[in-house]
Amino acid sequence: MILFHNIITFILLSTILAGLLAIPVISLLYRFKVVRKIEVDFSTVIEDRKEKYGTPIMGGLIFILTILLINYIFNYNIYTRIPLHLFSAAALLGAADDLLNIFGQTRRVKTIDRAWKLVRVHKSILMRIFYFLTLPWYLFSTIMHMFESNPGSGLRAHEKILIQALIGGILGIWVYRVIGSSLWIPFIGSYDIGAWMIPLAIVVFMATTNAVNVTDGMDGLAGGIGMISALSFMMIAMFTYNYPVALLAGSGVGSLLTYLYFNVNPARVQMGDTGSFALGAFLTILSFAVGKPLLLLIACFPFVIEMLSTIVQSISRRLFGKRILQMAPLHHHFEMIGWREDKVVVRFWIFAIACNILALWLAFF
Repeated sequence: MILFHNIITFILLSTILAGLLAIPVISLLYRFKVVRKIEVDFSTVIEDRKEKYGTPIMGGLIFILTILLINYIFNYNIYTRIPLHLFSAAALLGAADDLLNIFGQTRRVKTIDRAWKLVRVHKSILMRIFYFLTLPWYLFSTIMHMFESNPGSGLRAHEKILIQALIGGILGIWVYRVIGSSLWIPFIGSYDIGAWMIPLAIVVFMATTNAVNVTDGMDGLAGGIGMISALSFMMIAMFTYNYPVALLAGSGVGSLLTYLYFNVNPARVQMGDTGSFALGAFLTILSFAVGKPLLLLIACFPFVIEMLSTIVQSISRRLFGKRILQMAPLHHHFEMIGWREDKVVVRFWIFAIACNILALWLAFF
C-alpha cells in the first residue's frame, strides 16, 4: 500500500512540475523561433497540415526535464542512474537533429555512386585509395538514405543510427551487469542469454527509438501511445515490487499526461525529435529494467506497425517505383483517405490500450 501511495505521489508531482515547466518552455521556443519549418515537413502536401507551420517543436523538453528533475532528486540510485544518463543522451541527439533542421544549412547526401566515381576519376592516388576503403561507409549511408523522407539540414540517418547503437550498447552493458542476462519469453519462461543481452539492447533501442520518431506525426499520437505503454510498465514494476523502476515509469506517466494537454489537436507544441528519441529511449529502458524487453513488441505494437509501414513503403518506392500506401507512415495514409486527424489519433490510442491489456496479461501469465 505504501508503494502504491508513493507511486501515485510521483505521478502527481510529475504532472504538476510538468505544468509549471510547460509555459516557460513553450515561451522560450517561440522566442528563439524553434518552430516547425514547412520546407522540411513532407506531410504538408496534406492541405490541413500546413496550419501546423510555426508550431514550436522540441516540446518534449516538458516531459524530459520533468522526468530528469523528479528522479535526480527523489529516485537516484543504481537502478536509475545510468538509465537517466542514457535518457538524457537520447534527448540530446534528438535536440541536435531538431536544431540543425531549423538553423542548419542543407547538407549534401554523399552516395555510393559518387564515392565510386571518385575512386575512378580522382587525380590523387591517395584519395582514390581513401574513397575505395570508405566504400562500405558510403554504401551504409546510401542504404540509410532510402528511409529518409526529407534529409534537410539535420543529422543523416546513418549518423543517428550509429549514435543510437552506441547508447543502446551502454544500456546493454548496464542491463547485463545490474539487471542480469535472463531473457523472458512469453509462454516459455526465462533463459540466460549471457552477453547476447548487449546486442539485443542495441537492436531494441534503435528499433524503438526510430519507431516512436516515425509515429510522431500527429498531435497527441506518439505522446498518448507512449503514456499508455509507460503506464503498463509502471504496473508491471509495481506488482513485481521493483520500486525504483515503478517510480521512474510513474514520473513518465505524469509528465506525459501534462504534455498531452498542450499537444492535443490543435497542438500548442510538438515534441520534435528531442521528445520522440527520448520517449523511445524511456520505453526501451523501462522494458529492460522490468526484465521483459520482448514485451515492447506487444505494448508498443502501434509504434511497430508505424515503423513497418514506413520500411515497406520505402523499399517498394525505391526498388519498384510503386507506393503501397498513399503516404507513409500509416497514420498519414488514413489521413489521405479522408480520416480527420483527431479520429486517427483516438483510434490509435484505443488500439494501444488493447495492445497493453494483452501485454499485461502476458506479463503475469
